[in-house]
Amino acid sequence: MISLLKTFKNLGLGVLVILPFSPITIPYIFKKAQEYKIDIVPKWYKDITNENKEIK
Repeated sequence: MISLLKTFKNLGLGVLVILPFSPITIPYIFKKAQEYKIDIVPKWYKDITNENKEIK
């Protein structure tokens, strides 16, 4: 079950990009996730952004 959740998290919101109105729905999903304190950003992406911040 945990690996399935990790897979969905790694797929990310890229699947939603092909849907109509994605420029509206994706920011809405991020905002609601923050309100409910749900982490939807994959760990590997956070690691990349942290590395980029350290380089600068």
